[in-house]
Amino acid sequence: MNRRKLVIGASALLALLFFGLTPKLVGMNLRETAVANLFALIPPEYERQLEINEAQFDSGWFGSSAQFDVVYNALGLEEPLVMRLDFDFTHGPLLLTGDGVRFGLAHARIAPSFNSRQLTEVLSEIPFDLPQIELNLFTGFDESLAIQLVVAPTSMSESGVEVSFDGLTGTLVAYNDQSAEINVDMGAFTAGEGVNGFSIASLDLNSRTAQLNDLLAPSSAELMIPTLSANGIAAFTASDISIESRLTTTDSNPGQIDIYQKLAVADIDSEYPLQTFTWTSEIKELSTQVIRNYYEMLNALQEQITSGNSSTTVNVDELAQEMLLVLIQNAIVFNNTIDATVYEGDHSVELLISWLGLPQVASINSLSMEQIISALDVELHVSMDLEAIARSPFAAMIDPYVQQGYITLDNGRVLLDITLADEQLVINGEVTPLGNFSIQQTL
Repeated sequence: MNRRKLVIGASALLALLFFGLTPKLVGMNLRETAVANLFALIPPEYERQLEINEAQFDSGWFGSSAQFDVVYNALGLEEPLVMRLDFDFTHGPLLLTGDGVRFGLAHARIAPSFNSRQLTEVLSEIPFDLPQIELNLFTGFDESLAIQLVVAPTSMSESGVEVSFDGLTGTLVAYNDQSAEINVDMGAFTAGEGVNGFSIASLDLNSRTAQLNDLLAPSSAELMIPTLSANGIAAFTASDISIESRLTTTDSNPGQIDIYQKLAVADIDSEYPLQTFTWTSEIKELSTQVIRNYYEMLNALQEQITSGNSSTTVNVDELAQEMLLVLIQNAIVFNNTIDATVYEGDHSVELLISWLGLPQVASINSLSMEQIISALDVELHVSMDLEAIARSPFAAMIDPYVQQGYITLDNGRVLLDITLADEQLVINGEVTPLGNFSIQQTL
């Protein structure tokens, strides 16, 4: 019996030491385990536009407090936007959060406030109180981070303007390998003044990325909106709206990426003849250097505006030409497909562009029109419902266009097929050699 009491006493003592000393150890390493990991999620492309300054950091035994000023140098603004983040930390391992008791390293409530003259002036002109915003940060034992944003519901009715918002909850979970998941769930939003109004039933966003601080890491996102509508002069109701986006690296070349995007609206009710709409866009074999050069150009332009030194204009021009040269030298594929129901008929447009690349070109000033045409493969395919076009204002154009060979009719469809390949232009099967045009222009 005494031995059993001794074991129980020793276990209780160890538990007491664990729960008593661990919060102090967490507080001693809070900068490295929570704060540093949080700001490390910012992509390096934004480092020149974002400046993060520690204003205060007080570490205690069971809790800590910190203040950080986030300065954003936005293009086109006279002065930077400044947001202060006040952190109120609770040290683990036992944490009381909005979701109940959890085990982890730390939990923080974050109170954001703005310290920018321009933004303050804009916010002061809003004729109603902004909804309450709550930010929470949770750090797990594996140093994963979970950030939750809660925007409280709000409503307003003043001077004939009515606004109703059911609130929003957004969650970002970043794991210790910097892969991340983002989820946003927004409730209904309506705004109106008199007969004019706008409403959105809800919004659901889900996104994943292999590395949050790398803009070019493989990622995907899905956005769903059940109903979007407007009242008044341009009244409409759009249902089942979805947006998909994917970014992947190419298997053959790690320095290239593929981008896929799709926008679909299943039903459109309005006075206009458009009933459904789907747009699919693909960019394949895009050189990552183009993206890097683009952000370098933005950063150089930002530095020029911030410093007021016009001498950096040359640097911006050089970066723009370098980005264009990389595009010219490397192959890229750009595909677009639009499917739509218009005048109660189904129509489609497919534009396929393949740029073969001109690696031998050393300067854009030496690029000729002949080189551009030789490196281009283009296909345009248009298919429209004949009965629907006959019901439209374009009905009178059908016969003249058929006679001139611009379109053809086949099995109730209006067709247009154009291809440009091997320096030959083919329109509806008729070949037109481009050499007949004697192109001599040099860019």
